[in-house]
Amino acid sequence: MHPVPRIHSLPVGIEHKDDIVACGLRALLSAQPGLTVCDGACEVLVCDYDKALEHAAAARGSAGPAPRILVFTTRHGEQEVRQALSMGVQGYLLADAVQDDIVRGVRALGAGQRYLSPVVADRIAESLAHTPLTPREHEVLGGLGAGQCNKAIARQLGISVATVKAHVSAMMDKMNARNRTQVVSKAVQRGLLAGHRFA
Repeated sequence: MHPVPRIHSLPVGIEHKDDIVACGLRALLSAQPGLTVCDGACEVLVCDYDKALEHAAAARGSAGPAPRILVFTTRHGEQEVRQALSMGVQGYLLADAVQDDIVRGVRALGAGQRYLSPVVADRIAESLAHTPLTPREHEVLGGLGAGQCNKAIARQLGISVATVKAHVSAMMDKMNARNRTQVVSKAVQRGLLAGHRFA
């Protein structure tokens, strides 16, 4: 009699700041064949945006094997998505994803592939067609989004009004906008102001 081959079960970890979301993910993934939700070492880690970046940063400085990271979040700004992917996150799902997408995402990462929500994939594809803003331009953009005048932005950032005007002009060129209002409108459409804090 030949021994029955042992079927590998993919160990999946869940770390999400929202307890209800974490419970829902645990219940969904635990019910899937070939997946085992565990609290210890795992091959795929499903977590919120901030936890994902923490784990991705830690993995860069670690010599040992690290789990592949799948973000499950409401955050979909172009800059946020690009930052997560550049740090080594392999999967990105939005919180309104259907259950099948979540399961497919976990299995894809377990197979060594990447997985992005269609909305996220479209946003990345769109962003590749644009010249990226500089970090300082993002800061000035935050001021524009908050409705601040050039003088207020300059005071907040410790730069001259002329420098603010130069950054606004550069953003208008990059975003094919005719004025400040269009810059903000297009930034909102692209998710560039998502999560922006400018006091």
